[in-house]
Amino acid sequence: MPPEFLHLIAGDFDHKVIQRKRFGYNFRGKLILSVPGIAVKLAARIIGETVDIKRFKTVDKYSAYAGVVCLRNDSGASKRTKNSKCSNHILKDSYLKTALTSIRINPVSTAYYKKKIKAGHSHLNALKCLAHQICKVLYKLMKTKTCYQASYLKKAA
Repeated sequence: MPPEFLHLIAGDFDHKVIQRKRFGYNFRGKLILSVPGIAVKLAARIIGETVDIKRFKTVDKYSAYAGVVCLRNDSGASKRTKNSKCSNHILKDSYLKTALTSIRINPVSTAYYKKKIKAGHSHLNALKCLAHQICKVLYKLMKTKTCYQASYLKKAA
């Protein structure tokens, strides 16, 4: 057995050391936690389901993977939207929970949500629009490796 695994058998291992060896000092957690409305558990879910942001060429592809994009389903005079069935449901749930929390904490998110409700969107559609904006902000944070600033969500909205 290789000597680097002996400490695992002895039960005396440090998760941080293993993570640093495996991911090479990845600081995405701090970047994601800087966004209001995201706690440790949601940040871990987002990081775990996204894996590597480099595999998504554009923010639109990442948003579609996350399932926070409304697909149009128009027929004649009726205008509807439908959900994508080819999305990551865990990531979608994480972004919707982040949007719900963000409405309570962040005044910019609250204003955006109320604007969507006034425009005639249902609660779930307005929430999904906000989750899409947060998804775009997180994509930018993970790509540029910078912490959140309040102006990011204002620009996205």
